[in-house]
Amino acid sequence: MDRRVKYTKMVLNDSLLKFLREKPLEKIRVTEICKDAEVNRSTFYAHFDDPFDQFNKLKSELLMELTSFVRQIDTKQLPEKQRQYMILKKILRYVEEKRHIFQALLEKNGDYNMQHDLLVFLGEKVFSVNLESGEGELKDQYHLIYASNGCFGMFYHWLMEDNPALSSDELAHLMADFTRNVGF
Repeated sequence: MDRRVKYTKMVLNDSLLKFLREKPLEKIRVTEICKDAEVNRSTFYAHFDDPFDQFNKLKSELLMELTSFVRQIDTKQLPEKQRQYMILKKILRYVEEKRHIFQALLEKNGDYNMQHDLLVFLGEKVFSVNLESGEGELKDQYHLIYASNGCFGMFYHWLMEDNPALSSDELAHLMADFTRNVGF
């Protein structure tokens, strides 16, 4: 992607995130995003249909980058608990680098589907289970839902703290220990 295009999308997304901290997505207007980003409306429409499209593309890009980030980990030779820890550590480091984006997407004015997407992501990447398939024993499905929601709760609390009490590495250990106690 051209450097100028990348920069333009970055400033447009920064403006969207700024307004998400102030008000719900449905009240954000293209005009205010463009004014804040100092670009004209035609530039905005060259990349996005509307703020909802912009939000969804931003969310998709983050999840694709996160997936790519996790794929780079070679965990084939590791025992399951070490594998989970390594994946959680990688996920948390990625999120830490983009903390302000994840905060805006998950705060009250963000998208509640983002939480669902992250829960599914945790289930598939950390626990190697497809949460939406309905496969497996019913008891295992409930364990997985419990573990994923618990991990997400820990993650969300850590993410929203101004000065997190735990490092990403410490949280990854805590989450891996939690999942071990649940039976994963």
